[in-house]
Amino acid sequence: MLQRGSKKLILSPGIQIWKTTLEAEVHYMYRQIFFQVDCVVTTAGGIEEDFIKCLAPTYLGDFHLKGKDLRERGINRIGNLLAPNDNYCLFEEWITPILDSMVQEQTEQVSALVWPASET
Repeated sequence: MLQRGSKKLILSPGIQIWKTTLEAEVHYMYRQIFFQVDCVVTTAGGIEEDFIKCLAPTYLGDFHLKGKDLRERGINRIGNLLAPNDNYCLFEEWITPILDSMVQEQTEQVSALVWPASET
């Protein structure tokens, strides 16, 4: 039995957990076992792959598939998920106009302020 007392319970899974189908297991642990968690902390590292997974189908694969073999077939492995190269092209087509617009906005400002990466 988990006894917390006056302490805060923080769950901080690594980013690769969110990139794979292990996300469901973490969610289960949070809901069923660690229902007393006060806070879940993670990073936005690899967030582009989250967008890639939303733009086109991603398929369940296996952690043990060889990256070289997959690349030769035009497939990328995100943990145990498989994403065709076309998914990355869709992401580039989607994000490039956004980034171009951000650059244009910065260059047109009178102060010529350049946004640091941590503030964009």
